[in-house]
Amino acid sequence: MSISCPYCETDSVQSLAMAYQSGLSHVSSKSKGTGAGTSGGHALVFSQDSASSGISQTALSQRAAPPEKRSYLAIILLCAGLYLALGISGLLVSIFSETIGSWMKTGGLICLLSMPVPLFFAFRFSGTQYPALLTQWNRTFICLKCGGEFTP
Repeated sequence: MSISCPYCETDSVQSLAMAYQSGLSHVSSKSKGTGAGTSGGHALVFSQDSASSGISQTALSQRAAPPEKRSYLAIILLCAGLYLALGISGLLVSIFSETIGSWMKTGGLICLLSMPVPLFFAFRFSGTQYPALLTQWNRTFICLKCGGEFTP
């Protein structure tokens, strides 16, 4: 079965999953260097070792990336950070004004108690919406001539 682009009718197409994987390169390099010189009448000899590693990615691979899952950790850290900021600010302000301080403490408590709401939506996304998005991504192709994306 031959798949062709519905926009430009070429058969130069690739699945998004293949375009993503083929554009990733894991890079690792090591280098060594030595040298000699003088400074203030003294002879100096030195050597250096270095190593680096990383991932190189083409523009096509970046465009064809799979959908991302939502992170629970980011939500927890954001809510905890807001809670701490409001709580500490409330303590500091309560020294000068009892009314403002209690409002800030209440705001921190509300932030902490409302943390399950974004966690619920992130959990629901990961459980229901993300699998559907990933399935759609796995079925989608990209035309290497015109750049159009389509599902045959």
